[in-house]
Amino acid sequence: MLTIRDNAMVAVPRKLIEDKRISTGERSVLICIALADKNDGITIEDLCKYEGRCKRTIRKYLKNLIECGYIEKTDNGYIADI
Repeated sequence: MLTIRDNAMVAVPRKLIEDKRISTGERSVLICIALADKNDGITIEDLCKYEGRCKRTIRKYLKNLIECGYIEKTDNGYIADI
């Protein structure tokens, strides 16, 4: 189950906003991952439910975010530190 931390805030770095390699949808997924409870990471299924996107789209976004160095895959899901 996806848990967004209470009163969580994420400072979005200017480099992320200006990064032309990252789409608006990918930024949304990245921020969702950053706000999620980091104990176990966040799964693709959780992201699909929260973002309202299909697995194929989420996987495409995750692949690009990993290639760009914004997130990493763990044994339990994905984590981001922005």
